[in-house]
Amino acid sequence: CYGISSVELRKRIDSLLDFVQLSKHAQKMVNQLSGGMRRRLVLARALINRPDIIILDEPTVGLDIQSRNIIWDKLLELKELGVSIIIT
Repeated sequence: CYGISSVELRKRIDSLLDFVQLSKHAQKMVNQLSGGMRRRLVLARALINRPDIIILDEPTVGLDIQSRNIIWDKLLELKELGVSIIIT
C-alpha cells in the first residue's frame, strides 16, 4: 500500500486512528460508525501516505457540533505540522 512496508503501515494506521480519536473503534466495521466517525476515518485514510497537501470537499457538512470541532481541531493540527490544506 503506497510502497509502505506492512510493519510501517500498521504503525501509521495505529497512529492515525489515535490522531482522529478512533483507536477504541478500530475493530468495528465502517457501517457501525457514526457519520462523524466516518468523516474522521476518511481524514485518517487521506493521511496514510503523509501528503504535503490535502484537498477536502466540505469536510464537516451534516456533522454534529462535537464531530465538527474534532475535524477542525485536527485540521489545525495538520496545518501546524506543515500540511497544506485546501477546503472547498
